[in-house]
Amino acid sequence: MTSDCKIEANRANAQASTGPKTAHGRARSARNALRHGLSLPVYSDPILSEEMEALAREIAGEGASHEILKITTDDIDLCFGNAVTPGAA
Repeated sequence: MTSDCKIEANRANAQASTGPKTAHGRARSARNALRHGLSLPVYSDPILSEEMEALAREIAGEGASHEILKITTDDIDLCFGNAVTPGAA
């Protein structure tokens, strides 16, 4: 069983861990995804972009129009773009 001392320490730590409190702090933390490149579209990485286009061609089939390929690539980016972190290997 957890001791009363640990429970009190946990409660004190939880009160201090509630995120940014000022408008400046909240604005700064809101930009974390941009800062770390997590909100970049897949198109911004040339290698991932090529792989995405190849997958779109495979899904859309031979002879698919440029418009269909673009829509398919955008759909793939929406589905999997957030799972891809630029620079991660």
